[in-house]
Amino acid sequence: NNAEAASSLAKIAEKVTAVNSALDEVLKQETEQRNQINISKEEFRNLKFAYNSNSGKYVYSYEAIEQKILEIEKQFSAFEELMYASEFQKAADLKEEIVKKIDYLKQLYDKLPGLLNTARVLVPKTIEELAGTYAQANQKGVYLKHLEINKNVEIINDALRGDLNSLKHADIDQVDVHLVDCLTRLNQLKAQIEKEEASFDALPDITSKAFKEVDSLAEMLASVKKTYKDASERFGFDNLQDKLQSYDELVSGLKNKAASLKKQLSSHNVGATVIILGCKELLQDIEIKAGDLKDTKQQLDHACADENEARTSLLKLHLIMNEMQSKVRKHRLRSISSSYEDDLMSAQGYINDVEDLLNESPLNIELLNKTLKEALDFVYTLYNNVNKILGSASMV
Repeated sequence: NNAEAASSLAKIAEKVTAVNSALDEVLKQETEQRNQINISKEEFRNLKFAYNSNSGKYVYSYEAIEQKILEIEKQFSAFEELMYASEFQKAADLKEEIVKKIDYLKQLYDKLPGLLNTARVLVPKTIEELAGTYAQANQKGVYLKHLEINKNVEIINDALRGDLNSLKHADIDQVDVHLVDCLTRLNQLKAQIEKEEASFDALPDITSKAFKEVDSLAEMLASVKKTYKDASERFGFDNLQDKLQSYDELVSGLKNKAASLKKQLSSHNVGATVIILGCKELLQDIEIKAGDLKDTKQQLDHACADENEARTSLLKLHLIMNEMQSKVRKHRLRSISSSYEDDLMSAQGYINDVEDLLNESPLNIELLNKTLKEALDFVYTLYNNVNKILGSASMV
C-alpha cells in the first residue's frame, strides 16, 4: 500500500545519504592524500635536482644516495598502486615512510659534504700535524711513551675507518659525534705533547733552582748548627735544641725528595711534566716550611753581628777618648770646662758598662745595644765640644 511504499522509500533515502556521505569522505581522504603526496613529489624532484647540480660534493657516497633515491621512487609507484586499489590506510602509512626518507635525504644533502670534508680532510690533516709534533718532540729527547700516541692514533684511525664506511653508505647517524670526538682526542694528544715538550725545555732551569735551594737550605742548617754550638750559651739560645731537631727532619725530607727527582731525571722514563710538578712542590715546601729556619739563622747572625759591631764600636770609643785626652795635654790647658773631668768620668763609665756587658754570658743584646748607643752619643758629643774649645784656644 501507499504507506508501506513511503516508509520503504524513506529508508532507502537514508541509506543513499549514508552511502553518499561515505563516498564523500573517501573522496576527501583521497584528495588530501593526493595533495600531500604531490607536495612530497615536488620536494623530492627539487632535492634530486639539487643533488645532480652538486654531484661532485657527494661522489664519495654517490651509489648509496642513488639507491636511496631509487627506493623513494619505487615507493611513489607503490603509493599509486595502493591508491588505485583504494587501500587508503596502507597508502597513508607508505606516505609517512616516504616523508621520513625525503627528510633523511635532506639531512644528507645538508650535512654530508661537511662530514666528508671532516672525515677525509680535516681529521687526516690533524693526524699528520700530530705526527709532526710527535716527531719533533721525540727527536729532541722528550719522554712520550706514557702518552701512548701510536696506540691512541690507531684507535682513532679505526673509528675513522668505521665513520668513512658509514658515509660511503650514506649513513650519517652519530657520525658527526664520532668525528668531533676524534678531533678532540687528536687535539688533546697534540696539546699533551706540546706540554711535555715545553716542560722538557723548562727542566734545566727549574731543576737547577730546586736542587740549589735544597743545597742552600742544607748549608744554612749547617751554619745554624755551627753558630748555635759556638754561641748557644753566649746568646742564651738554649731553647733552640728542639727546633734544630725539626730542622734536621725537614732538610732530610727535602733532600730525599730532591734525590727522587734526580733519579727520575736520570732514568729518562718519566714525563717532564711529572718532574716539573715535583720540582714545583719541592720549591713550595721550601717556601712554606723553611721560613722558620731562615728566621733562626737571621736571629743568630744578627746576634753575632751585634756583638762584633759592639766590640768594634768599643775600640772606637777607646781611640776617641785617647785622642781627646792627648789633644788636651798637647795644648797644655789647665781646664777645658768646669764639667770636663766629670764628663770624662761619665764617658769612661759608659765604656766600662759596655765592656762589662760584653763580658757577660749569656749576652744581653738588647741592653748592650741600648748602652752602646748612649755611650756613643755621649762620647761623640764630648769629643765635638772639646774640639770646639781647643779650636777657640788655638785661635786665641
